[in-house]
Amino acid sequence: MSNVTVASPAKINLSLAITGRREDGFHELISLVAPLAFGDELRAGLVPAGSVNEEKTTLACETPGVPLDGTNLVLRAAEVFAAATGWRRAVQFTLIKRIPIGAGLGGGSSNAVAALRAMEMLSGHVLTANERLALAAGLGSDCPLFLHDGPLVMRGRGEQLTPLPEEASARLRGRRVLIFKPVFGVATAWAFQTLAARPEWYASAAESEAALSAWMVDDAATPDQLPENTLERPVFAKWPALPVMLAWLRERHGLVGRMSGSGSACFAWLSADADADAITATIREGWGAECFVCGSVGNAATRTWADSPQLTSMWESISKSDVSKFIELVATDKELMHSRSADGRGPVFWAYEFGEQDILALLLSDNVDINIEDENDKKPLEFYTKGSVADFEAAAKGKVDEMAARLKEAVTVRTTAKAAVEEEEEEEEEEEEEGAAQAEKPKVDL
Repeated sequence: MSNVTVASPAKINLSLAITGRREDGFHELISLVAPLAFGDELRAGLVPAGSVNEEKTTLACETPGVPLDGTNLVLRAAEVFAAATGWRRAVQFTLIKRIPIGAGLGGGSSNAVAALRAMEMLSGHVLTANERLALAAGLGSDCPLFLHDGPLVMRGRGEQLTPLPEEASARLRGRRVLIFKPVFGVATAWAFQTLAARPEWYASAAESEAALSAWMVDDAATPDQLPENTLERPVFAKWPALPVMLAWLRERHGLVGRMSGSGSACFAWLSADADADAITATIREGWGAECFVCGSVGNAATRTWADSPQLTSMWESISKSDVSKFIELVATDKELMHSRSADGRGPVFWAYEFGEQDILALLLSDNVDINIEDENDKKPLEFYTKGSVADFEAAAKGKVDEMAARLKEAVTVRTTAKAAVEEEEEEEEEEEEEGAAQAEKPKVDL
């Protein structure tokens, strides 16, 4: 294997209690964290022999502000993997960055674990679970959580991980969550140092454990009722734009917003019928059009669908300039409709993300059975659409006839082009056969 692509999901801290500073300088914490379907993508390939960088592992990323030197956790992960295994082939990494920097969404830590997974696949050297955990923990406190799918409780400095009980996990799976971040970020080191200077702000370990345990056993408890984030106190004191926005969302939309990790990203859980557009408008009113807003689902539930190499390839090549190809492919192969790419995304998600309402209409019309459920008893549209399924379906139906015509036209054009090529090839073959026959005729001397 010479090229691989690895998903690098974001995370949110549903609750985060910082209970004190350890002798080694790290902090003790108790945190419930959950991965998201949203995240980065890391591509990795072996550097060909004889190339200029034959012996050097490199990183490329088009997003401004991403370090491309040895301070980046992707390259550090490659270094520690090489040191642990002795495998030292040069690798070219390309990071497709979607998780904003300085957000508290675990982007760097997730990228590091994605790099470890890529190195394993490229080298063929499979680490044991303990080896993988040790390397991840050495790269950063948040890194070990990305070795797992599903929500976890983190303790210690982050290396002690306990999966959330299934009953509690089910209350998070597939729920809509809105993540939003202002243009500024928060340095993690600053947030912890500022908290350490005010030890009275530390959370009580006993009270935090009790509150989390009570939430886990209460079947009626919602994510909004989880304990708060200790780091909100120092961060909110310096950046009042964060608490003001959370107050706006509470007053205007009845939402309980929280900060994730050390910030500056925040999140709010949305009900099935919440108006995400109106909420987004409120956020942009306060933080400006440049702020980051993204919808996702908790617990990375979409990862349970069957993997499809065809969709993985399609996801990498899709663009709005080739919509007809996309429509034709997914709309004429119903098996694709219930598949996902390597990063856990499927056709309905893509159409929604690219704003292709007409494609969504076609998918809804007769290619997506909204009653089909995956192994977690969740329906595709509950993962990917905003508002209620009924509202979305009703809004989309008006485009069905138009899209059916576009689909028919696209298929006709392709069929005609294919027939023309085949006819031309047949004519060429006939000409070649005729020429060969003429060449084989005996010559007569006169």
